[in-house]
Amino acid sequence: MVVYDILLVTGVLLFSGISWLYLRHPAASFYHPLTMYLAMHGIVFTIRPILSRIFDYQALYISTQFEPSLADKITVLVAANLALVVFAAVSLWIASRPVTYPKNIGDIHREHLWVPFLVVAALVAPIALYSAVTEWIEVATDASTMTVDRYTGVNYNTANNGWLTSSQLALVPLVSIFAWLTRFRWYSFIPFALFFIMRAGTGGRGPIIIATAAIIILFLLDRRRQWPEWRSAMLIVLAAFAFNAIVADRGKAVREMFIEDDAYEAVRADETKPFEHMDFANLEYFEFAVYAVPQRSGTHDYFLHNLQIFTEPIPRIWWNEKPLGPPIAMYDLPDYGRPYGFTYSIAGIGWLAWGWPGVAIQAAIFALLFSWFHRRMANRPASPVFTLVFAVMIASAVVSFRDGTLLTVVRVLPFYIGPVFCMWALTFVLAHRFPSSPLAMRRARAEAAQVRHNSPAERRKSLAALAAAPR
Repeated sequence: MVVYDILLVTGVLLFSGISWLYLRHPAASFYHPLTMYLAMHGIVFTIRPILSRIFDYQALYISTQFEPSLADKITVLVAANLALVVFAAVSLWIASRPVTYPKNIGDIHREHLWVPFLVVAALVAPIALYSAVTEWIEVATDASTMTVDRYTGVNYNTANNGWLTSSQLALVPLVSIFAWLTRFRWYSFIPFALFFIMRAGTGGRGPIIIATAAIIILFLLDRRRQWPEWRSAMLIVLAAFAFNAIVADRGKAVREMFIEDDAYEAVRADETKPFEHMDFANLEYFEFAVYAVPQRSGTHDYFLHNLQIFTEPIPRIWWNEKPLGPPIAMYDLPDYGRPYGFTYSIAGIGWLAWGWPGVAIQAAIFALLFSWFHRRMANRPASPVFTLVFAVMIASAVVSFRDGTLLTVVRVLPFYIGPVFCMWALTFVLAHRFPSSPLAMRRARAEAAQVRHNSPAERRKSLAALAAAPR
């Protein structure tokens, strides 16, 4: 294990070195994609391997029924660090400029988004709340319609419509936008607090973290800050404590405050070692990927898993023969253990796709995707729709990086970004088709106020653009 210990130290040095260089970069900020990647990598591939070595984690190996070799464990550390280097290089190449903020852009946003927000919230929130309440009842009574196919290891819905089940994710952008529209006053966080309780009762942790990060990002953009101050830091600490509490009992304590709960307590904090639970176990998941592919499968999948992006949106009730997982599967991982509920990370998915080249390619793809949003924010004046989309997408990055699949990104787009685009469409219709409406008048006043704060040259250019624009 001497070589493994040397790699653990090397990983700490590499992570520290990249973090130091990044923090000196002018583009470094809380909402840069590399910040989110460093947070994920630092926990699961830098700190946690050391804890695993100290406490000798065995729970996942026993439950999954596999034992990685030393070579497998070494491969995982090297591949994870390769993904870190590639992601850092590509993201800083693409998103190399700091975000700039047009004057009064926040006021312009708020002026003409209130009416569209209220309309969209009135249409979307009831469906989302119904979905959340339904999941509360299913979890409390052990009556979930989700099940795991024992042959493929795929978690799928046996009765409910997946679109309806996931609609509660739309609450993430709604509570974030409300906090932003109300300028982050004390009452701005009432919807977030209600969402916090509602989601905690389902046992879900990811959306809480994403909503927290989205609110912080919008706050920082609004205040023209790059890093969290004490209020944002307090929100991060609160989310971290909540995450740990929900992990301990999957929301059972929260549910018991409101309803009778008969759910089986599958996870007990006193039965696991520090950080051993599955939420941070990408190390073991990746080790299983190396253990199985291609050593026992004989092949990689060469990125064919991405074909599931095209089949996933179709409800199973409309397609009885819908494949469980990708439509073309080169192997079945449950043939080599019990990998149920595994999230392999960007590096792990890249390994499953094509070994060492796959790790680099997958890291580059994700870096390109998320860095584009930052580049767009840095290179062009912010717009209402893009500012909100940017905040939600970057906030969701940690979960996307942990899962490592493009399917995760595509799967949440309708719920995280859909409400924002509905607001944009409604804004466009009201402002352009009904020029005398209160919304259009508020937009015109906000644009005029923006013009007054510009320089003489900018004012002439803006007035010419305003005169030529349709009303």
